Amino acid sequence: MSTEIDEILLNKKCSKHWEILLNRPSKLNSFTLTMYQRFIEILQEGKQDENLIILSVRGVGKYFSSGADLTSPLKISSTDRTIDEQLNFAADLLKRFIDELIEFPKILLGFVNGPSIGIGVTMLLLFDGVYGSTSSTYELPFTRTGQSPECCSSWTIIHQMGFVCGKEFLLFNRQLNSSEALQRGLINRILPDEQFDQIRENIIETILSLPKQSLLSSKEIIQKHFRKHFHQINDDELNLLRTRWTSEEFIQRIFQFSQRKISSNL
Repeated sequence: MSTEIDEILLNKKCSKHWEILLNRPSKLNSFTLTMYQRFIEILQEGKQDENLIILSVRGVGKYFSSGADLTSPLKISSTDRTIDEQLNFAADLLKRFIDELIEFPKILLGFVNGPSIGIGVTMLLLFDGVYGSTSSTYELPFTRTGQSPECCSSWTIIHQMGFVCGKEFLLFNRQLNSSEALQRGLINRILPDEQFDQIRENIIETILSLPKQSLLSSKEIIQKHFRKHFHQINDDELNLLRTRWTSEEFIQRIFQFSQRKISSNL
């Protein structure tokens, strides 16, 4: 039987390229707290590895990721931890995850093989390259779930898409298909579904052929001007998200979500 630690798999394809697989297909690769922790550990390990150049991420199954498991922050993992303490633990873990993405010095690539929702979208804006399959879609259901933007998306989405289009995406639950995502700058390229794996390997091979120090030092000079700004945005967003997680709106949405899951299993 698969354990939660198995739901984030690390495939060290070679010394220069590691691949993260979001491996929770039965739950549409939704993120649990344990998955955030494992992702953090891989980012920290990769940061220290002198040989690593590229860390790529893709989903197993039909989805890239359906976002955060909405019930995960409310699951009490310790009998002496209150719900408030568990919510603070979840927020602190999410902060660490996003901080590690902001600080990651190697090339970070996302290969979006299907629908992507919530954190599955917002984290991509902190990557260095994002490539979506023809069938990929992108959605931020923050207000529908009684939450608020995370992973610096209150800035990155507006910066990338423009004020009006960005607010529509962040506030009104507008789903984008792959063509719309490309047009609005969320992804670099669309990879045909039937050629997705082959083109993915070609992209990685091409990047690995570039001079390593030039590549990584160029990323560093770009990133250094944004890091402090991104950390501040992350802090501000998570302060708001903590309040949303204790709001009546969010609790009602969680209850409705749980009831739908129970009904679908009957």
